Amino acid sequence: MPTMPLFLHRWRPRHGRVAKGGLALFHRDDGKGFIGIHSAAITFTGWPEYGEMLGGYFDGHPWGQFNAPLAVEDTEFPGMKNFPSTFSLFDEVYQIKNFSRRTCAS
Repeated sequence: MPTMPLFLHRWRPRHGRVAKGGLALFHRDDGKGFIGIHSAAITFTGWPEYGEMLGGYFDGHPWGQFNAPLAVEDTEFPGMKNFPSTFSLFDEVYQIKNFSRRTCAS
């Protein structure tokens, strides 16, 4: 089974460059992925490479909680195979500052 880091909460590691370098190597050099959920977008805000992997940083959640419409872009991705192509999820959706599909991890 492949290993993949999962960030659920804001994390301020004390490992500094070692922890960051390990994640960057894992993702960039080894071609592996990571999943950033919810407050992962306010983690490592001073580390540009992490922001590029994530696609941007937290900029607020101005809409509050609502039934957010979601679309699965790659229905063949193993983690999404059991989801319908579109569905809704009640949550507070994060707005991402400087979001870029060009730089975010795929």
